[in-house]
Amino acid sequence: MRRSTQIAIFLILGLAAATANAATLQVNNTAALGGTGGTACSGGPCGLEVAFQGDTDRAFLQDDSPNAEEIYRFAFRIDTTNLTMVQGTTRHVVGWVRDASNRAFMRLELLQANNKSRIMFKCRNNGNNWQVMNSNGKWFIFDNDDTRFMFEMQAGSAPGAGDGLCRGTKFAADGVTPNFVSERTGLNNSTNSVDHIRVGAVKDVDATTTGSHYFDEFESYRTLAP
Repeated sequence: MRRSTQIAIFLILGLAAATANAATLQVNNTAALGGTGGTACSGGPCGLEVAFQGDTDRAFLQDDSPNAEEIYRFAFRIDTTNLTMVQGTTRHVVGWVRDASNRAFMRLELLQANNKSRIMFKCRNNGNNWQVMNSNGKWFIFDNDDTRFMFEMQAGSAPGAGDGLCRGTKFAADGVTPNFVSERTGLNNSTNSVDHIRVGAVKDVDATTTGSHYFDEFESYRTLAP
């Protein structure tokens, strides 16, 4: 049964969540990206800093509040100004959505090229094939600074029905106005249901990556965007 109730998890990042290699995660004022408050930081808003140590260690926040969600939407702000990656070659996963059996079926890959950051959004179908949402060589490209993204998934109604959806949106500087949307409809993804999401340096971290990227204002819902 599909739910339409909003998931009330406007998280103070770093709290009420599971983490890996927590020494590389910090909740601080530096990482605040337009936030309005947070009890975890003194003196103002806070966000999540993911710091890279020149090795392959992972560091991420995990939200376990989803429960077999067949419709799922999540959004966050990211800033990669202080992140250094080998241009055009290395990438790592910054978002990872899985079901109760730990099968991943949504992933966000971060890469830097031509002094800009870019995110590739992929969804998996019932046949375990990854479908790239930003097709025709298009990435979600941003200027490394504070940018808001939103990603959505709707599972198909039945195997072979071909009515599933995945969609990604990049917003303008105001965080409200969409300025790039890419989606795929007609997906055979009826077996996909969300039980947890990880955000941070989730997978495939390269030892040449140094510096930090910042996350803030993570939110998720059991509905598609209005």
